[in-house]
Amino acid sequence: MARPRVHDDTTRERLLDTAGTILRRDGATALTVRRLADDAGVSTSAIYSLFGGKEDVVRAMYREGFANLARLQAAVETDDPATRLHRHALAYREAARSRPHLFDVMFACPFPEFEPSDSDQALSMGTLEALQDAVVEGIRTGVVAGDPAVVTMALWSTVHGLATLELAGSLDVATDADEVWATTIDAVLAGLAPA
Repeated sequence: MARPRVHDDTTRERLLDTAGTILRRDGATALTVRRLADDAGVSTSAIYSLFGGKEDVVRAMYREGFANLARLQAAVETDDPATRLHRHALAYREAARSRPHLFDVMFACPFPEFEPSDSDQALSMGTLEALQDAVVEGIRTGVVAGDPAVVTMALWSTVHGLATLELAGSLDVATDADEVWATTIDAVLAGLAPA
């Protein structure tokens, strides 16, 4: 007979969010199993039971970040190629804003001991492939023009830069972040339109 689960998904999410708070507030060196347990109000056995150890917590943050982005991308799918590309950009923004601590681990992993596995990298590449699928459809229907790989990287680097600047608070300095996003996305898509 299987042992009953002692810790549930709510505890798991609380631990991931608490780990993110520690990371953003105090840096990577402050994230230890003991500190995480104390700050989350659980025993260290909860962490070992749900994850394994510190590296497994970091891996879970990495994977959850990309899984969250994939869910947001799937939720914005539409038959209109131009709208689809625009919504992909906003899904990326939402992924960064809703869970910035995961975004940090996904792209600026401050844990030198963490090495994404092949499975981790496949998950992350799946989100880029979803964007490329939208780009390919945009090219096929005449919304954008160019090499699919180049266009995909151009769009990704643009939204990634915007998201990074927004998380740092740089977009709100004498501007409205929503307006910056809308203006940039519109300009990039217009610039990629066929001549």
